[in-house]
Amino acid sequence: MSTQDKGLSRRTHKREGPCLIAYLWAVPPMILLFLYRIVPFISGLSLPFAQSASAMGTGPRIWVGMNNFRELFNSFSFSKVLGNTIILKLEYILLCSFLALLLVLVLGSTQSKFWQRFFSAAFLFPYFIPTAVISYLILYTMGNAGMFFTFSMESMTDPRIFRLIYPVLEVIKNLGIPIIIALGAINAKRESGQGTGGFIHMQLLPALKAIGLFVLIELSALLSSDFELLTIFHNPEAYGAADVIDTFTYRNGIVNMDTGVASSAWLVKFLIQTVISILIFLGIRKFSVQNIFTRHGSKNNKGGRLGSFVVVIAGLFILEIYLLLTAGPMAVSAVETFKGSAGALNGLKDASSALIPALSYKSIIGHLLLISLAVVINAIVTILLTYPLTVKDLPGRLLYSVSLIFILNIGVGGIHEFLFFKGRGIFGTVFPYIITGSFTLINVFVLRAVYNARYKDAKEEAAKGAKGEMSSFFKGFLPRVIKPVLGLSALQYAIMWNSYYPRQLMYISDPAKFSPVMTFRNLVLGGQAEIYEFLTPEIIKLAAMVSIPGIIILLLLMIFGGEELFASQIRKS
Repeated sequence: MSTQDKGLSRRTHKREGPCLIAYLWAVPPMILLFLYRIVPFISGLSLPFAQSASAMGTGPRIWVGMNNFRELFNSFSFSKVLGNTIILKLEYILLCSFLALLLVLVLGSTQSKFWQRFFSAAFLFPYFIPTAVISYLILYTMGNAGMFFTFSMESMTDPRIFRLIYPVLEVIKNLGIPIIIALGAINAKRESGQGTGGFIHMQLLPALKAIGLFVLIELSALLSSDFELLTIFHNPEAYGAADVIDTFTYRNGIVNMDTGVASSAWLVKFLIQTVISILIFLGIRKFSVQNIFTRHGSKNNKGGRLGSFVVVIAGLFILEIYLLLTAGPMAVSAVETFKGSAGALNGLKDASSALIPALSYKSIIGHLLLISLAVVINAIVTILLTYPLTVKDLPGRLLYSVSLIFILNIGVGGIHEFLFFKGRGIFGTVFPYIITGSFTLINVFVLRAVYNARYKDAKEEAAKGAKGEMSSFFKGFLPRVIKPVLGLSALQYAIMWNSYYPRQLMYISDPAKFSPVMTFRNLVLGGQAEIYEFLTPEIIKLAAMVSIPGIIILLLLMIFGGEELFASQIRKS
């Protein structure tokens, strides 16, 4: 840096104005976070130390001190729950990262963006299908595939079998996430013009860094689980391996209203996970997405056509094997069911014909609009919270980052949040749906990393004081983040549409207000267990109807790119 630049930089940071203004952008969203995250959290801190006098969990509470924690830690079931949580998580992380690395090393050898995105879309497809739909198809397959599918529904009641099958199901759903992130890292390395051009420097190392980032982010949510997928497959007989902290707190705190023990488990999870998250954040501050996806310099587009042709053939072969192992059993089961069970299908005609009318166009349009509102609010919140993280050498930025991590780990769907909404009379309304979808704080860190990777020069210019703070935000920062924010918003839209926990399962009791996916879940998976033994045309139509928005968003993301944005989908809480 020149003497003139150093002097200008010193003069800039001697002024308190730019620093205060940078943080002032974050004041409005921080107020909202305080009202709808911090206040419920603070009010919930007393729950582990008290016990409700009412069996319904409401009314005055009796102070019991550490009794709830003693009961929790002396309980064999909780030690089992904690062990199950960690074991299932580690099994999933190891299996998913290993398979993703192997596939990326093959698929990343082609420099064709078309084929890379084609294969990425194929492996991402299950992630963009509602969990209720893909789980129904798996349950259907288990009930009908016979010898073609080794594990039946009855086998899932065996804790040992469950521990073997469930991580595989989670990998099938999420495998595309680390794949597309690693492919993006390889492409960024090629476009940077750095490295010797060999396999190790241009492909293996970027892939390892991306998979390493995937593992670290997953470990930051070590005690969180995929609640929707897990609760569809687990059952009381398999609790020995299937019961985790999230299901334990939901069952005891929300269903049974034993808020004392359940909130104690929630607080233990929060404290452990927050410490882990902060340690991991501090450990990867200099090993972040910006180091993996940085693109600058001349593009390195060397590569033979023969190599790409071989890779495409190998990729198609791998994809065929993947489809045979996943969709194959479903297809065989469907053929056998339709061919040999006409009488049974006719017997279910009346029950299944009620599925489509239950999903009205008014419900579809209503939830599309609700999600749109939540996504727009979240986009504004994300932009305003991210800006201070992109101002170079801003004092207090580490403390600001740690505070966001703290709020991130509070999460959604906790007992404290449930009682907060219930106590303010908005339980059963659309407000919890909007509020819980308006603060996806993981997007803040992803947007910050993307901006720092792509626009390093803009940060340097802002640090030198070449622009005022207002001009830096509106002319420098805001235009550059519009595209990644749109991508993050699209991802959030798909996830909100496809999920029903906690926004629907916890806060809506009126079936007329259920989302389309929640309607599918209740009609097909809840209370009509016999239906998943068959695939009727009505069920297929309903499944396709609720899956369309997610598929459209997947196709748009594959067209417009932004592989690094999928880092926002690694962490589920």
